[in-house]
Amino acid sequence: MQVVLIMLATDFVQYWVHRAFHTFPFLWNFHAIHHWHHGSEREAIDINYASHFPIYDWFFGTHHLADKRWPETYGVVGDTVPRGYWRQFLYPFSARWRKTRAPQAHLTEPAE
Repeated sequence: MQVVLIMLATDFVQYWVHRAFHTFPFLWNFHAIHHWHHGSEREAIDINYASHFPIYDWFFGTHHLADKRWPETYGVVGDTVPRGYWRQFLYPFSARWRKTRAPQAHLTEPAE
């Protein structure tokens, strides 16, 4: 019963948070910041770490918000994660995952 109540409460909160995003346009920036955080194009790498408190990103110079544009691609650069829920769930336990965890050159290159 407690699980059902928690599910209903979280759905209720999510609904009102979503409504607030539409009602108060300045809150949409948080949504866009979060999208840019998950973008995989060059411009979206290593930005927007504090998507709920962007003042930290402004302070540390990692804030990014493109005007009226969203990232075109999402995910991890060099993504090797398999498709499907169970494959993704078991992937960290596979020998293949341990082999791909070496530092990748494209992440250590200096930014242009």
